[in-house]
Amino acid sequence: MRLTSFLRKFLLVSTRRRAEADETGTTLIELVVYIAILTIMTVIILRSVLQLTGVFARSRIERRVSLAAETALERIVREIRLAKNITCISTGVDAVCDTTQPIEGDSIRLDTYLSHSDSTPQFKTFYCPFTPCTQVMFDPNNPQGSTDHTDAQQLTPNTVIISNLIFKQLYNPGNVSASRGAVRIEMTVTSGSGLTQVTHTYYATAVLRGGY
Repeated sequence: MRLTSFLRKFLLVSTRRRAEADETGTTLIELVVYIAILTIMTVIILRSVLQLTGVFARSRIERRVSLAAETALERIVREIRLAKNITCISTGVDAVCDTTQPIEGDSIRLDTYLSHSDSTPQFKTFYCPFTPCTQVMFDPNNPQGSTDHTDAQQLTPNTVIISNLIFKQLYNPGNVSASRGAVRIEMTVTSGSGLTQVTHTYYATAVLRGGY
């Protein structure tokens, strides 16, 4: 009798525990729903992270492009304002130029001075080293007719590409000398790739000291 009573109690407890497990357990359908919700939330979070990463990357490249353009244009404008005359504007740094007509090109040679505080005569050139243009070079000592550019310095960093550089000579109606007047500069700067590629075109105008 005691053994029968013990088995009866054991079976009753086991049945009760299985019933409680069935009531509180997770069914297959609920498990699938949980996995689907978790997957959707993961996709949304990853997409948000990728979008933020792209925004930060593009912002950094925008700053890089802007800084490169501002630095290069500031130097070019300063040197043009210092110059006495324009000796040549041409397409190709060593190409033959005709200064008797309003012209434009990717190279400009200036008859200028060493600096604002030093009036030593100097010829300086800004140019693209390749066609199509990729960078802006500055040669601080490039006399007329010279093809030696050993002193040339790269004005723009390798982190950007200068896809377009144009110097266009402008004239003061009261002073139509082909070697004076003003110069309009157009520069297109590109950096990055794919969705984060940034391309902007910048403009500046500089008047030679003899063109007022």
